[in-house]
Amino acid sequence: MEKIKTYVKKVLNKKTFFEVFRYGIVTIISYVLIVGLIFLLTNHLNLGEKVSYLIALTLAYIGIYISFNKFVFKTTHNRKMLIRFLIVLGLSWIANNLLFAFWIDIMIIAYPVATALNTVTLGIFRFLAQKFYVRS
Repeated sequence: MEKIKTYVKKVLNKKTFFEVFRYGIVTIISYVLIVGLIFLLTNHLNLGEKVSYLIALTLAYIGIYISFNKFVFKTTHNRKMLIRFLIVLGLSWIANNLLFAFWIDIMIIAYPVATALNTVTLGIFRFLAQKFYVRS
């Protein structure tokens, strides 16, 4: 029971609240950029939605890493953190692309909505992984 109380205190505090707030801002900005890139890639380069999402997501992750360090968690870059980020990034990238294909192909949902569903569905996992694994 003490372990649970300690964990809850780590998650429910003022610092984490502001990290979640800043994470939300970065998430919204990255969502807009991803949807914008998908629009450009599908409409101007005639790429498929899944390929466009794959490219847009990959490019967005570069900005996300930088913004997480400087704005969300206010950490400095180091090799161990980058390796942990890449592990989480790889798992998240795979989950994002599989889930996006599910929304597009099986549920027949438009890519802006599919991207939003991915953002919400995987967002909590990504925040917790970033806070308690990548930046531990």
